[in-house]
Amino acid sequence: MSASKTVAKRSSAPWKVVLICEDETDGRVAKKLAHLVCPNVHLDYLPARGCGEIKRKLDKLVDDARRDVGRLGCVAVLLDGDQKNLDRDEPHRAIRQGCKRLHVPFVACLQDMEAWLLADPGCRTYLQLPPLKGRTDGLAGTKSQVAAAYYKVSGRSYEKRLARQKLADKLTGPDLTANQSLAAAVTALLDCQPRKLSQSAHRSSKPAG
Repeated sequence: MSASKTVAKRSSAPWKVVLICEDETDGRVAKKLAHLVCPNVHLDYLPARGCGEIKRKLDKLVDDARRDVGRLGCVAVLLDGDQKNLDRDEPHRAIRQGCKRLHVPFVACLQDMEAWLLADPGCRTYLQLPPLKGRTDGLAGTKSQVAAAYYKVSGRSYEKRLARQKLADKLTGPDLTANQSLAAAVTALLDCQPRKLSQSAHRSSKPAG
């Protein structure tokens, strides 16, 4: 039994999560991963125009997402870590602190989403990469590795919007033991209790100024 299927059994009741993410491609990949790993989580996403917009408009984005889920779901924020120090480097630090203030789970790929993609055997097969040995969260240059493999297979450059969607379609279920931040993201979704977070959101949410 794969690690992803084992984790998915932690909950049997469906609920909805709206994921605030940097752009459309991050949301599409996250939605497909959630479907494979957490089948009882109905995940939608609210794309922004990069980290900067999330930092500037976090309160409004969270309010918009909470209106979508109502009292029967919860909201989370997903960022590419880009190998930054999440407690020190901007805009990640400010977004993380804002999420804490708003009682919203903060989820980050420690490197980039390509490291998550490389943890999936279906994606690796499409890219004609050998079976994974070890972990992908310790690999250097994951984005350039995916870009080179994608060009070799498709004859096209790795344009993020189209290429990530193509790779999302090839996902079959990632090995959660291969990437610590991906496993942490799944745990955050599974522990995102709708009633508890909805009550906190009702008390703490403020209209965006």
